[in-house]
Amino acid sequence: MRRFIAAFVLLLLAQCGFAQSCPIRAPFDQMSLSAECNVTSTCTAGTPITLRVDPFYGNCFPPSTWCGPGYSIQACDRLTWHFDDGTPDAVVTGSSTIQHTFPNPRLCNVTADIENSAGRATVQWSPVVITSSPPTTITYSVPATIHENDGTAVVSLTRGGNTTTSARVRYFNADNLPDGTASGPFRAASGAVTFAPGETSKTISFPLTNDNIYSGDGGYRVGLAADDGTIFGTWAATNFYLMYVDDDPPPSASVADTTVIEGTGGTNAAEFTITTSAPMGRDYYFSASVQSGTATIVDDFGPSKQSEFGWVTGCNLARGTTSCKIFVPIVTDQDPEPDETFTLTIGPSYDAWVHPLVARRTATCTIIDDDNAPHVFMVQPLVRMATAGDTTLTISLQPPRVTPETVLLTVADPAIIRAPQSVVIPPGGEATVTLQGVHAGSTSLLLNWVNGRDAAFGSVTVNVKDPARRRAM
Repeated sequence: MRRFIAAFVLLLLAQCGFAQSCPIRAPFDQMSLSAECNVTSTCTAGTPITLRVDPFYGNCFPPSTWCGPGYSIQACDRLTWHFDDGTPDAVVTGSSTIQHTFPNPRLCNVTADIENSAGRATVQWSPVVITSSPPTTITYSVPATIHENDGTAVVSLTRGGNTTTSARVRYFNADNLPDGTASGPFRAASGAVTFAPGETSKTISFPLTNDNIYSGDGGYRVGLAADDGTIFGTWAATNFYLMYVDDDPPPSASVADTTVIEGTGGTNAAEFTITTSAPMGRDYYFSASVQSGTATIVDDFGPSKQSEFGWVTGCNLARGTTSCKIFVPIVTDQDPEPDETFTLTIGPSYDAWVHPLVARRTATCTIIDDDNAPHVFMVQPLVRMATAGDTTLTISLQPPRVTPETVLLTVADPAIIRAPQSVVIPPGGEATVTLQGVHAGSTSLLLNWVNGRDAAFGSVTVNVKDPARRRAM
């Protein structure tokens, strides 16, 4: 009797799994599934196929001491297989493999639920491709060169192998663009073509838009897929490019000079504008770098720290637009100093397809200092002249400017002298004004200059004598 009880208890323990070696950890979702036929040959309907849960080796492959804990199917793991083919699920215990016969050609999303006393995991796999015997195969051919003005690009599909049944092939944009989205001269489109029994050839037409907008040469990526076991080579899906040539000339691009008032505190930035002569059909990023002039990186502009590669910036020119702006930080302070300059240069293109012509690659920014003492005119305060001749007057600004400055000239009494309405003082230099005596008398020449927040005002007294009157005396 005692022997019988002991044997019964051991039997219960064995059935409950306590007599087996069971894991103390839950299974991992990261384990993968594989099918023997996908490695050695095409999976064929009506033929037994071995499916397997592959071990998980941690965070790397092949396994090593630093990969972390792995996981393999243990003796007490219970696996429930779902075949996605209309057949019943199958349950096995302690085995990582199972044999199954898929009844019909199709794509099957096979999964396996793994359970033990520590937890549960579901292992998924990309679809198993089940084909007929022989399989239905599709090959494609595309035009060697496509131009915008061709009107249509035609892709030819050829069916081989088993052609006794119908076959449906889906096409779509392989970059996941929504239908109707522009991609160069193409518009993203999706659809399907169906081969009737015995039919071996089909075509897919992709309309082209001759938009008269430069987008650069490029490629439109087409995806093909089938759900009924039709294969492309050995796969249930494939993709390829329709390469096109843009017939439109590239626009020219240029960057303009700019000025910025330095500021005495807070944040400030210089604004460079890049313009193109015409819009483009895709986004384009203009890279640019800045170089020190009399203004230096870190001290006067740019980031707080410069990398070993210099300071690189840029702007994105959106599709269909003709300008974008680059903002360069300016260091504000309250220290009097001359106006200073630095340059920005548009860099080389890193776009594989779009190449605008850069007509003006470098621009200068002038940082106008607003900490200096007020500007004043350096000019002779009193001029004596006769009505019979002309005289010259020299004008300059202090502190000197780094840009040409226009000074407006106004004669208080034009009946006494004549003078030009304005004169331009060159950067850091001086200008000469010619005065012509008209009538004896005294008048004033008024000087007026305004540039942003900077300004200077002055006057010169001009005395014109009458030579005849002087001889009479």
